[in-house]
Amino acid sequence: MVRLYGELDLISAPELEREMDSICGQGAARVLLDLENVKFIDSTGLRAILAARQLCAGSGCELTLTRGSMSVQRLFKLTGLVDQLSFSESENSAAAQSAPSLED
Repeated sequence: MVRLYGELDLISAPELEREMDSICGQGAARVLLDLENVKFIDSTGLRAILAARQLCAGSGCELTLTRGSMSVQRLFKLTGLVDQLSFSESENSAAAQSAPSLED
């Protein structure tokens, strides 16, 4: 799992690319890119995610993304990538949905 925080932009995108190169180079079968705490993605960040998808596909690795903030998901929808990338619920969302209700 690769957890991202804050902004995925010109400054942080190269770090994601290096991390994905390392993970795929080690032969990972699956990578979960956790976007739950990402508040903003610019075009460089989006390109880094697409590069990660291509890198994973080339090395036989499955890439899944957790859903980000509303603005992040809106970017994926506006670019048409919401239908081209594999998304899953975040661990926190899944735990909240499966937790028993504490209401009276």
